[in-house]
Amino acid sequence: MKTILKSTEVRKEWSRFIDDVIRDRPALVKRNRDLVAVVSLELLDSILSEYKLTVEVKREKDGSYSGVFNEMDLMANARDIRSLEDKLADELKVYSKEYMDEFKIHYYSPNRKKHFPYIYRISLQSGDMGKDKKTFFNQCRTSQESQLMPNWRDLKRFCEKDGWELYKSTDHYYYRKFMSDGAFKRTKVSRGSKEIPKFLWKSILKRQLQITQEYFNRIK
Repeated sequence: MKTILKSTEVRKEWSRFIDDVIRDRPALVKRNRDLVAVVSLELLDSILSEYKLTVEVKREKDGSYSGVFNEMDLMANARDIRSLEDKLADELKVYSKEYMDEFKIHYYSPNRKKHFPYIYRISLQSGDMGKDKKTFFNQCRTSQESQLMPNWRDLKRFCEKDGWELYKSTDHYYYRKFMSDGAFKRTKVSRGSKEIPKFLWKSILKRQLQITQEYFNRIK
């Protein structure tokens, strides 16, 4: 049976209310028309425990490794698996901070609302990614196809010509493009000029740019 507490009652017995939530059970609190659920961090961690990120990993033609999160449009490339783990963890930290700093833009974007449980679970870890990095990797496969790949300058030029917004510039360029339905796409461009590894490029094309190779070639 649902029991709803009034906010005035909660304020009067604030310490007791917190003790009950932590030691006994979660609570629902109503203020005017607003209804708020209050749960302990331990219970919240249990609720979100099924939202685990996984990564598909492939070895590129140059011997490096590319990894792509299956649950969201984040990816990285590194010379070895350990370095890839660190880079993917950094990608996740950066995106999580963006998500929480601009929460309304991200949560109410149709293609990013589903990311919230993963992002919030990460925020509860207080920046400690070490315990979960190993769970990111579910496979490692080698790509055998040979094809000329674009370089990072090509990608930057495409974003500039295709109407993407440069919203952050650090050691990388960060671009995003808002769509008519409120969704937005996001990508990160290296400041270098090297060729983009094949599996990484295919993932950028499909997961981040969400376009065909033909469209990219025409615009760039």
